[in-house]
Amino acid sequence: MEVVIPMLKLNDENVFDSVKIGKFLLVFHAKRCPLCPLVLDILSNLEITEKSEIQFAKIDFDSSQEAAKFYGIPGIPIVLVIKDGVVINGRPGVADADIYREFINELLN
Repeated sequence: MEVVIPMLKLNDENVFDSVKIGKFLLVFHAKRCPLCPLVLDILSNLEITEKSEIQFAKIDFDSSQEAAKFYGIPGIPIVLVIKDGVVINGRPGVADADIYREFINELLN
């Protein structure tokens, strides 16, 4: 049986320090969002299958308004591609897993 590492949970207090160094796919989500579970499921599956040094993380939009304002998040869900604290790409809404794989490849190259 494979051990699954859950997606890192971030918030206003730790997001900025957490993404300062490294490669991240960060999804802004909320419980009230009907599409968010789809994105979270896709990313969770990619986290298992695409073993790499990329950290998959999630942050609750409703309880992390400081981070949402800092990153200019217009709505949810949205996935940000972050390398050493800098947003290098992103996509709102739900995307096919291949789009998120492209983000992973972008971070690895």
